[in-house]
Amino acid sequence: MTTGRLGQQAAPPNAAYSGQVVHFPDPVRAARHPHGVRMDGDGYPDFSAYARAAVEIAEPPEGFGVDELRLTDYVSANAAMKAAGHELWDTVGPVATPHGWTWHHVAGSRRMELVPVEVKALLRHHAGLVTTSVDHEKRGTRPLQEVRPVHLGLPKSVVSVGEEQVQGVEEDLGYRLPEAYRSFLKAAGGCAPVGAGLDVDLGVLVDQPFFTVREEAAINDLVYVNKCLRDHLTKDYLCVAFAQGGLLALKVRGEGIGSVWFSPYDDARDQDGWSVQERVERLLLPCGGDFDSFLERLAGNPPELETVAGLMVDGGFARSVPVARTGSDEG
Repeated sequence: MTTGRLGQQAAPPNAAYSGQVVHFPDPVRAARHPHGVRMDGDGYPDFSAYARAAVEIAEPPEGFGVDELRLTDYVSANAAMKAAGHELWDTVGPVATPHGWTWHHVAGSRRMELVPVEVKALLRHHAGLVTTSVDHEKRGTRPLQEVRPVHLGLPKSVVSVGEEQVQGVEEDLGYRLPEAYRSFLKAAGGCAPVGAGLDVDLGVLVDQPFFTVREEAAINDLVYVNKCLRDHLTKDYLCVAFAQGGLLALKVRGEGIGSVWFSPYDDARDQDGWSVQERVERLLLPCGGDFDSFLERLAGNPPELETVAGLMVDGGFARSVPVARTGSDEG
């Protein structure tokens, strides 16, 4: 069984960038975030210049699994910020993350920082999940008493993405999208779960909008964003959304076309020197034989999440703390 502080046992992915600043290679993110991301001397990214909020979470109880920890931390962090009255949480559910943002565990601590989703996705990295004393081989979370279906905030118009737009995407990509996802993209591209969805088997919190089709280059454009994720996925996979703690990806080439996978960030199994092909073969976690199956797995706003998060906040185990900006400022 693998437990304990694993960050010191092997070089983290992209350790070659230790002590350097990594700049965004694509024009949209480079223009928005011109200062890039500094990697500290141990090879961990420092996102503090981008942090909009921060929380401190207590050490996990003995025997906690990594999926339990990840999920508990995210919902507790959101509940702490909502309790603190932070403006970003005015329009989201009690345990959901504001759209366009994601939580980052700071290496060597139990501090979490809220950073833009596209910043955290810059490159594979280790951080505070890997360096926390937790069982990294224990997967999944506790079963729910009742699983309610997830609901999506659909647009008022009949479709989100038109057939011509979908065909244009397929022309750019060089293949037809898997049917279940193709139908979803037309009906709900750019939409997000109402509140939050939870994949119980993996403890994956889905609370961000799914990618859509845009006329211009943008971080939420399905074609553009996938060009930004080549450190994470081969072209056999198409990322369809940012989830808390990783990417949701669709298999689009080879065996198992249409299946859905979770690519976790800050994964103790990941290590320096692996090719992207090795990463997808060794790290991706299955979460649905096709996109419909994936959606059916999601539980909508499980009350257990709010209960756990409330206990963490009320007990003082999760609390809002000041944002400490270090390194180069963003703007």
